[in-house]
Amino acid sequence: MTYPPPQQFPPPQPGPPWQQPTDPGAPPAENSYALYDNPARQPDPSYPPFASAEPSYPPFPQSAEPYAPPSMAPLAPPALQPGYGPPPPRPGGERMPAVLVGIGIVLALIGLVIVLVSPKSFFKGSADSAGAIPTAEPTRIDNLTGDPFTDGGSEAPSAQPSAQPSSPAGPERRDLPARTLVGPSFASGEQTYAMKLNGMPFAFNTPPTWGCLRASVDGLPDAVVWRCIDEQAGSGRPQIDLAAAKCASTCTAAERDNVDKKAMSTVPPYATKDATTRYAERTESGKYLLTVNHTFAIDGQNWVLLIDAEASKAEHKPGVQKTVNDIWSQTP
Repeated sequence: MTYPPPQQFPPPQPGPPWQQPTDPGAPPAENSYALYDNPARQPDPSYPPFASAEPSYPPFPQSAEPYAPPSMAPLAPPALQPGYGPPPPRPGGERMPAVLVGIGIVLALIGLVIVLVSPKSFFKGSADSAGAIPTAEPTRIDNLTGDPFTDGGSEAPSAQPSAQPSSPAGPERRDLPARTLVGPSFASGEQTYAMKLNGMPFAFNTPPTWGCLRASVDGLPDAVVWRCIDEQAGSGRPQIDLAAAKCASTCTAAERDNVDKKAMSTVPPYATKDATTRYAERTESGKYLLTVNHTFAIDGQNWVLLIDAEASKAEHKPGVQKTVNDIWSQTP
């Protein structure tokens, strides 16, 4: 750093010489000194009286060149150790203070300790609450084991098991040509379930959601009786009752009438399909009803088969008709 050399100032210029007043007895004039009795203490006559005149000084010398601020060499950044460096700046140009980071870590550790020590406060699935499992009422099937060939749509519930085919399984379904008595039949490749009911001399197809349960008729103790229902249809489910009774020889009209009277409280007016089949298709109180009285022979044994089907809803009617048509096809 360099500075300009100091300036030399000229010596002060003396003012007018001090003069003694002419009249010694006169009072001292303004801006003058009075003489002292002691001559040794008289003021030096080489100095002017106090405030006798304004002093005069030369002006402060100015440098011809403009003042330049001192210059310094740029400071070099301190050398960093290998492998260390300043942390990267946070978004927004600021860095989180270290104290906030420390507080966050401490709080996270405290929360972890609380969860590990008292898990039951956070997880409801602890061992103490294992018994608090929600319960639900089992599915109830209305009047599943009630008398067949009667109104199966009773609203009185019963806790009966789900309908299933019997064990051991009955006969296999035979490869016979399809026949149609009423309505549609199962299409080729349509999903079905083969019912092989114990005691029945034939097997037949139903929709895949159906099941069957063994039943009985009081007036026909030797008959094979089953009830089949759609297990997933809920209230107003469709159902089909089957009763097969053996004949001593060729089934007579009297034997066919006896099955009707013992199984049904009211025999519907039949229409004749052929010499072995009569049926009654009707609607009562919005419910589709189909009753079939049919005779057939398998392995030299003659049978009278009574079918009584119902569907409370229109969407269930095709499934009932398809099942009845398949039964009729399997009993030529």
